[in-house]
Amino acid sequence: NGEFNHTIYNDKHDDTLMLYGELSRFPERCPYCGFPMESNYYHNGTDEVRLSLPSTNGFKQELTLTKQRFQCLNCYGTCTSISPDFIENSKITKPLWKQIFDLAKQDISEKLIAHITRLSTSKVHVIISASASDYVTDTTQQLPNVVCIDEVKYRKGHFGFEILNGNTSEFIEIYPQ
Repeated sequence: NGEFNHTIYNDKHDDTLMLYGELSRFPERCPYCGFPMESNYYHNGTDEVRLSLPSTNGFKQELTLTKQRFQCLNCYGTCTSISPDFIENSKITKPLWKQIFDLAKQDISEKLIAHITRLSTSKVHVIISASASDYVTDTTQQLPNVVCIDEVKYRKGHFGFEILNGNTSEFIEIYPQ
């Protein structure tokens, strides 16, 4: 119909670049019964989801994705197309998740990360907290010969000690006071 990706302008200076796409990749097996879906399925309509993408050049980016829905002819369960770039049952995509963590590694506040990624501060906090266990320091590892220690504010009203490798400037850990 001639409509392609476009930009939505609003009064909040929160310009959004809208992208549109289709996903019609079918799963190899039915997620319910495990039956191979090669020839044992039929198309069962579509679902439309709106996903947040990493911000670029000050624009919030959103993807309106039309996902193909399939029905298994063995158990009659329905499922939608999946992609490794999207997190199931979430509007946040993996590239945006990675952008949030890349910014968090640069010692930027959650409020500034939220402003850059055009998300709410609470959403950024939930994303960082949910994956914090993946970034726990290995306490069995030997400390380097040179260690740099500095006092930092890591939460509102809370201070701790940031420990860095003095040779490589690599971050080691923040310990609460």
